[in-house]
Amino acid sequence: MNDPKQQDIPASKAIFDTHTAVRTKIEAANRAVHEALVAMVAYRDPMAPVVFNATWEQLEAIGNAPRSKLNHIFMTGFPTWSLRMASETFHTVLCNTDDQDAWLRNLLGTYSVKLPIASL
Repeated sequence: MNDPKQQDIPASKAIFDTHTAVRTKIEAANRAVHEALVAMVAYRDPMAPVVFNATWEQLEAIGNAPRSKLNHIFMTGFPTWSLRMASETFHTVLCNTDDQDAWLRNLLGTYSVKLPIASL
């Protein structure tokens, strides 16, 4: 069970116990995902709610939040994104085949709607 005292830590003092290099990479990933969210909100991309599994209101609140308010959270080392590859089905496909097409098909299957894929 979580220690209630841990829930009261101010974001400015919270640093997760990971190696500095790991925390830096997670912070960079947090910022990159946030930038993608901001762009999708700015362009009213119809796939934003599907990609981020959130309502437009939630996405707009995050996308329009002052960056200064989010910086402390990003810098804690806590990942603020969802990893679709962390599923038992993807693990099975990944471990049993080198077929990258199968990997992609599996990930596409994690979305509730068909994603628009631009063919090169």
